[in-house]
Amino acid sequence: MLLLFSSFSFSSGFSSSFFGGDSYYRPLVSLSYMLEYHFFHTSVLFYKLNNLILHLLTAFCVYGIVQAIFRRRSVSFLVALLFAVHPVHWEQVTQVSGRAILLCAFFYLASFLSFLCYYRLKAKGFYLLSLGLFVLSFLSKESAVTLPLMVAAFVLFLGRIRGQKPLLFRSRVLALVPVVPFGVIAVFFIFLRRFLGITNVPLWGSLPQFFLGHVTFLRGVLTYLRLFLFPVNLHFDRSIMYFPSFKDASFILTIVIYAIFWLSVYFNRNRFSKKVAFFFVWPLVTFLPVAQFIPVSSRQGYASLAEHFLYLPSVGILVLLVLTARGVLKYLESRHILSRKITILSGVLFFLFLGVTTIQQSIYSQQELALFKHSLQNNPHNLRIRNSYALALAVNRLFAQAENQYRITLSLEPGNITARIGLGKSLCDQGKVWEGILEYEKLADLPIGKHRALLNNNLQMAYQSLIKKYRKKTAAEPENFLSHFQLGVLYTKAGRLQEGIAQYQKVLTLDPLNKDALQNLVWSYEQLKRYDEAAFYCAQMLEVSSDNLQARQEWQDRLEVIQKKIESEPKSEGQTH
Repeated sequence: MLLLFSSFSFSSGFSSSFFGGDSYYRPLVSLSYMLEYHFFHTSVLFYKLNNLILHLLTAFCVYGIVQAIFRRRSVSFLVALLFAVHPVHWEQVTQVSGRAILLCAFFYLASFLSFLCYYRLKAKGFYLLSLGLFVLSFLSKESAVTLPLMVAAFVLFLGRIRGQKPLLFRSRVLALVPVVPFGVIAVFFIFLRRFLGITNVPLWGSLPQFFLGHVTFLRGVLTYLRLFLFPVNLHFDRSIMYFPSFKDASFILTIVIYAIFWLSVYFNRNRFSKKVAFFFVWPLVTFLPVAQFIPVSSRQGYASLAEHFLYLPSVGILVLLVLTARGVLKYLESRHILSRKITILSGVLFFLFLGVTTIQQSIYSQQELALFKHSLQNNPHNLRIRNSYALALAVNRLFAQAENQYRITLSLEPGNITARIGLGKSLCDQGKVWEGILEYEKLADLPIGKHRALLNNNLQMAYQSLIKKYRKKTAAEPENFLSHFQLGVLYTKAGRLQEGIAQYQKVLTLDPLNKDALQNLVWSYEQLKRYDEAAFYCAQMLEVSSDNLQARQEWQDRLEVIQKKIESEPKSEGQTH
């Protein structure tokens, strides 16, 4: 246990970015993984079991919130049951990587439920508990930033939840005072991220780009709504291309659909109770972090629209669906179109369908290759999924197939760094090490940021692999100067200049006029700042280049530069000019 909570691990988890790249701050997620690793090591079963437990606890919070507001156990139970069994939540529950969403949502809803208890019972302990849980939610995922808005919406919409009794405070402004500490906590975390250097937040380049991106998200929401009613063809990522212009037919159609929707809401606003209005606001608020107000993208030009974005917003959506279904069914029953038995049977069959679909999706999600392949069939231009699929193929030692997937990615996006490194690794794993090195070296002088360490590590492994091969080859064929030269090049690339020099000198003993070896010796000695030796081999290059005037002039100029470096070096005692 002491090893688990070593000062380095604990402090680094709470002071660094979750994924790297200075974008995300989720220390509580890291801590949960640390605890699980300490007790269960790499047994995936326990990680997924903990995900399931978190999901069920979150469903209980959903029940508590709906019950506190509606006071109808049937509605609360149906909403919580839908939340628990709906297959749209498959990803975050079945995938270990969904922990951030689950932790954030559990603490988020628990915090909101505690605030409801405070508001109803006026017990300060619940208020402090609510603030504490909000902090834990923020330590789990950035989506918690919307909780102050939801608390404010509750106060404004449902301040009279206790019947006809007046509000605790005399005005709406004063009624919002309990919301202020939530806002202070949110602002504190924003400044904390800045203090820790976790400030990588992308911004839109222009207002038109922002508007096109946001409407693209709204287009995706229409698919989200379909998934709640007909949860079929679920897959890993639903990224879609940003609308290219305001004249795009799909863009115009999306605007028209939402215009009709909002006009309908406006003209029928008096028919909605404040409770319904509150849960109508719920998805609007909880969608804000992913609604493309900042460019959340899967790749350049594509909006990220994953199914796990629905986890928190689904609370409000499911409440509205249950209320709508109840209203429609009651109307049909009153008109004797449906009988009570048929209504109950239909509900049972629907929940059975959801449960079976969830189980099937959960089983399917354990087959990683099939999961990625299915997602690609639905979204072939999603390069993030394609790279993940290629990596999964490589892990399963299907290196040729992984190479093919990386090449497809690079054909669509030649500058994709992850795919270039992956392609190099898949080639090396197939024994095509030189080809792999060539792919790596295409990135050598580029600003690749967080990928630099991985690239250097892969290059070193590739160099060492070939060094072993060529050492055996030179031992078996000591007179083969080409093998010595290749070994020298590998030593040089690996930064082992002295060993490279030794191989180039062996080349010269076998082929005294070898220009490549002479040239590499000049460069190597220059890197070591041994300019006398560099000048010696540079002079030899002048001799072997006598038949090429341009090359001879270039080497003459280089020799003069080297000699100036020799002259500028401080002389040791006893040396004379």
